[in-house]
Amino acid sequence: MNIEISRKELNLKTLARKLFEIKGTGATAKEERAVEAIVHANPHLARIDRIPAGTVVAIPNVEGISRIPGVRVDPEETDEMETSIAGLQEALDDARKAMVRAQRERAEADEASLAMLAKSRDELAQLSEAVKTQLPKTEKAIQQHQAELKEREAQRDAELKKLQQGLSIINELLQKQNRLRS
Repeated sequence: MNIEISRKELNLKTLARKLFEIKGTGATAKEERAVEAIVHANPHLARIDRIPAGTVVAIPNVEGISRIPGVRVDPEETDEMETSIAGLQEALDDARKAMVRAQRERAEADEASLAMLAKSRDELAQLSEAVKTQLPKTEKAIQQHQAELKEREAQRDAELKKLQQGLSIINELLQKQNRLRS
């Protein structure tokens, strides 16, 4: 049930006419049915313009359309090829379903990520507003604290000056007392 394409076919209609007797009344409908059956049996031929010469093609049975004499088909190969093609079609369907599922999961993950980013952006905006509100209060508190520190420093300096004066007086008294003793 296979044929080797000896030259690159330009389109599926040309291939269908090469493999089947498509003539007379209803030729267009027969051609369409033959093309559909060829593509169903050979999904890789959907883009025939990309198929190289020498590609093996399964020739399906199409009800009401005869094959062109000279195309040899072994009945055992037909059954074998149909089974293989059905298995390949099933594998392709499973792969397609897996790909759709993976795309859906990725889209869901992307949506979740976007939602998290939006939430984070909103939280940052709120924090930014809080910082903007708190910043002037913090600056004012820092200025007050600096003023208090300056005032304390001035008080400390004044107290140190008094202590130095007191020590100077005590020192003078001690010197006088030492002189009087001597």
